[in-house]
Amino acid sequence: MLLLLPLPSYAVALEWTQQLGTVRNDVAYGVSADGLGNVYLSGYTSGSLGGPNAGDFDAYVSKYDTAGTLQWTLQLGTVSIDIAHGVSADGLGNVYISGATNGSLGGPNAGFTDAFVSKYDASGTLQWTQQLGTSDHDRAFGVSADGWGNVYISGETRTNAFVSKYDVAGTLQWTQHLGTVGNDSANGVSADELGNVYISGATNGSLGRPNAGLTDAFVSKYDAAGTLLWTQQLGTVKHDRARGVSADGLGNVYLSGYTSGSLGGPNAGGGDAFVSKYDAAGTLQWTQQLGTASSDEAYGVSADGLGNVYIAGSTWGSLGRTHPGNNDAFVSKYDASGTLLWTQQLGTVGNDEARGVSADGFGNVYLSGATNGSLGGPSAGNHDAFVAKISDPTPNPGDYNVDGVVDAADYTVWRDNVGQPIGTLLNDPSVGTTTAPIGAAQRETWRANYGRSFNVGPLGANALPEPAALTLLAGACLATLVRRRRSGDRQLELTHRDGV
Repeated sequence: MLLLLPLPSYAVALEWTQQLGTVRNDVAYGVSADGLGNVYLSGYTSGSLGGPNAGDFDAYVSKYDTAGTLQWTLQLGTVSIDIAHGVSADGLGNVYISGATNGSLGGPNAGFTDAFVSKYDASGTLQWTQQLGTSDHDRAFGVSADGWGNVYISGETRTNAFVSKYDVAGTLQWTQHLGTVGNDSANGVSADELGNVYISGATNGSLGRPNAGLTDAFVSKYDAAGTLLWTQQLGTVKHDRARGVSADGLGNVYLSGYTSGSLGGPNAGGGDAFVSKYDAAGTLQWTQQLGTASSDEAYGVSADGLGNVYIAGSTWGSLGRTHPGNNDAFVSKYDASGTLLWTQQLGTVGNDEARGVSADGFGNVYLSGATNGSLGGPSAGNHDAFVAKISDPTPNPGDYNVDGVVDAADYTVWRDNVGQPIGTLLNDPSVGTTTAPIGAAQRETWRANYGRSFNVGPLGANALPEPAALTLLAGACLATLVRRRRSGDRQLELTHRDGV
């Protein structure tokens, strides 16, 4: 019997966009999916988003559910300037924000500007705020929860980069400085599942090698005790900066940023976005450059744990569609070998840019940023914050009935089509490359991926018996749930320095 299967619908699609603003300026910098279906934003508002404005700019954090419904917004501020740059959900229902304050959020202000980190629970109740500073200017740009109750922040103090670790109660464990005689700043931070933490940033000195030109990008790896393991520097004779960093849970780490030179190919004109991949030992695997004849920059980066990586930023040209106005937001996806899979551009006739990106482990990717147009509703006035959800359902090898999960039903499809051309199996990696008949190889693909669902890696069920063994399927579903819950551990991504 030959089964006629429905065509798969795996197209990348914009699911929803939500706009958040007041009559004044509102910007979203960070975004973090928690692996439980929720997504969090961080940024600043000069109005009243989640309570009365305390004075000047206030930091805020907002929570949305999977359908894009706003659950809550909390505003945090003093009579001075307060900005939240980074946000990170820990996969356990908590969320952390990091930023800078000119006032007293978690203790007396030590000088001009202090770094801070705050922890909220799932209902938006503030658990604690810690303030960190010297008599000079100190700012936190990135934040990353490690899934073990610890949280890391990165930033700059005077002219040096720093990274700090706090435990579940908000007690400072250690702070490490990294710097040269020049200017050094850590913009992003990402903790992996093995206790390591990575920071990314920019230096005009020599951290990991001689400076290539004006400003170089860098990435550094620390262990759980704060010991520096390695630093790699990346640059051209012009300006190069790393904004975001994301560890993928597989031993690799990715950088995103900006170059006015040629890092991963010829410069397209002006500044280009770039993404780089390093292995666990700090060896550069590849760098890809993305740009137009205008100016382009990548701010956020998020690895999905399956070898893919997303970058998000701003373009003044046409990366993914006809350019409708001034600068547009964009998001691009690359596979494990650095091949560009797709780019989506999002914009109005005004100014739009994406500052953060977070993949949730369910086949979705979220963007955060700012617009002075109408992306997800009427503009409230001046710049509004926004969050957008894009679905990216990746086909799974062995999912022969194209229902999103590799299960017993796919064995039935394989069995009933043995001997037919491989093209009959719409979700087979050989489609389009061979007309060989369906046979044992396709059955092995099904066996190796049994229990896998959208964008979740193989579960190691290679000793799978015939599909009557439904208890294995139940175990695979449980493993999938656990892995998805922990996907929030890696999803920090931003982070652009602006404002304070």
